[in-house]
Amino acid sequence: MNYRGVFQMDKKQGSKVLIIAASLIIAGCSSQEKATPIKNNTQKVANSEMTQEITTGKYGKYSNKDLTVLTSEEAETKIALKDGKTEVSGSGVTVKENTITITKGGSYEISGKLSDGQLIIATDKTNDDVQILLNGTEIMNSQTSPFFVETADKVIVTLAEGSENTFSDSKNRESTDEKDGTIFSQEDLTFNGDGALKVTGNYQDGIRSKDDLVFVAGNYQVTAANNGLKGSDSVSILAGDYQLNVKNDGIQSSNTKDESLGWIGIDGGTFKIVAEHDGIQAETDLKISQSVLTVTTGGGAKASTKITDEPEAGGMMGGSEGAGMKGQQTDFPGNGQEIPRNPSEEPTTLTENSEEISEAEEEAEKTSDSGKGLKAGEELLIDKGEFTFDTVDDSLHADGNLTINNGEFKIKSGDDGIHANQKTTVNNGTIEISQSYEGIEGAEIVIEDGQISVTSSDDGINAASTTAGNYLLTINGGTIYVNAEGDGVDSNGDINMIGGTLLVDGSTNGGNGALDYDGSFNQTGGTLVAAGSSGMAMATSETSTQGALSLYFDSSQAGNTLFNISDSTGNSLISYQPMKAYQHILVSSPDLTIGGKYQLSTGGKDTGTNNQGLYTGGQYSGDNLLEIELSTVITSISETGEAVSGNQMGGPGGGGPGSFK
Repeated sequence: MNYRGVFQMDKKQGSKVLIIAASLIIAGCSSQEKATPIKNNTQKVANSEMTQEITTGKYGKYSNKDLTVLTSEEAETKIALKDGKTEVSGSGVTVKENTITITKGGSYEISGKLSDGQLIIATDKTNDDVQILLNGTEIMNSQTSPFFVETADKVIVTLAEGSENTFSDSKNRESTDEKDGTIFSQEDLTFNGDGALKVTGNYQDGIRSKDDLVFVAGNYQVTAANNGLKGSDSVSILAGDYQLNVKNDGIQSSNTKDESLGWIGIDGGTFKIVAEHDGIQAETDLKISQSVLTVTTGGGAKASTKITDEPEAGGMMGGSEGAGMKGQQTDFPGNGQEIPRNPSEEPTTLTENSEEISEAEEEAEKTSDSGKGLKAGEELLIDKGEFTFDTVDDSLHADGNLTINNGEFKIKSGDDGIHANQKTTVNNGTIEISQSYEGIEGAEIVIEDGQISVTSSDDGINAASTTAGNYLLTINGGTIYVNAEGDGVDSNGDINMIGGTLLVDGSTNGGNGALDYDGSFNQTGGTLVAAGSSGMAMATSETSTQGALSLYFDSSQAGNTLFNISDSTGNSLISYQPMKAYQHILVSSPDLTIGGKYQLSTGGKDTGTNNQGLYTGGQYSGDNLLEIELSTVITSISETGEAVSGNQMGGPGGGGPGSFK
């Protein structure tokens, strides 16, 4: 959100009017969005009206002080920097060569350049607030931080509109220097205004506060040898433009001693983050709304070795590792070939399918370098915004719960696209995971609504974790498409489908199935279409109340071969075109009723609209293969109409491919 109009009010009215106007803007925004602040939803007053915290409807915390924009006319003291000749008009400042020290609370305008100098704020820690207007300021320091807040109650930095301000340090600073930020504060630090700030952190961090770090507005370009923006206790961002290019984390909050701290709240802004490690990392909660984020970590998904360096799949069918190309029979040992994760990408080698996330894998993750897009030590929550990720590690990761309320997501991940150790919830949004090891993962996964597309080299959706034992996938709504080289939809416990549409293009490798679950798959509503290999094929459970057809073909059907189910009068009910070769299909829809008679056709054409392979609103024409009657909740047959016993080919009562006659 642009606050320029708010801050350009009649300057004669003073800062109090600015505070009231800015507060009204925030109140107006909060009434339009569904949001909960990180720690509370109350307005807290400390010593005066000036310290009132505006937290209702926001994830960050912003006091009236934070929102107060200092103008040149209001600045009590003016400092004109110049090597060896700095001039001060006003009080509260000492000058010693190129070291400028602010010693009293008040307002200061700073302009000019120091080629090797330092600005220090050292005032009363209890009572003194310092507000600084940077109006064309440039300071470099070869030995320590060029901007150092030693003591103050709070420091607010305003970037003058139209101004460009630059701070940089040297990588050759003494390693014992604890001031590990180019802009370094031991107290609360806030930035506002519509100017620009460029920070080059050659030593460690770019902008660093050991307490709370707040950004209200402004344009920021930060390059750092360590973290870009770091607030040990918290980071709050209301708006602004941020370009961060860093060797460690883009934005970080790291307090591990107090569970109420270490959080990050982002309520707006545009971000372009290129980080060697995590894009945004919070020790506790990370909550985001109304933002546009582009995050690249660790060189991007292409730099991951997880997809290509693990053992080849063994599987029950003799270890056919690759996914078959169109028209090839891929369920038999030795016939498999690799298929790209999506049509525009190069082929990748399948990884070993595993029922559990191994403890060794999780321990390795803890001890290895993290390159996640968004990472929360506790809760990760996203309300709305536009998000683009290209990450070597998980794109979205929470050690606790992860919730997506809305937003647009484009994800390329070298590991999991979306991962929570506890519960993953998608309430709405558009999510495109075009590359991943596993697409969506959590001990419990709940999908309420949204448009979701997942491409994965292992499992597409996986209810699994090492930190919880009750595994459950629940689908209440939404449209979900999965293209997986491992299991399409996998739960180490149960699957419940109440509504929505689930489309699965499963693996052509006989050791994986379009569906895989250890408990039960209870379907009471929605549309389910799953196509894949027959070796490990599973249907829904007999405890379901909605009927399903499980059909095994004698031989593999070529990729892009339509199949259609019509009622006895020829009305098309389901028309689906898997993008990969398949030998088994599972179809369940409210239109398929127990006792009903249907026609199965393959090949041909459909004139309808194609959405992820599912055609709607058109006419189908093709070759009628089989007349079917759904006699029970689960009707499992071969293409000749003969019954196939068991829920899984290769399991008890099953038999291998081609053995159903």
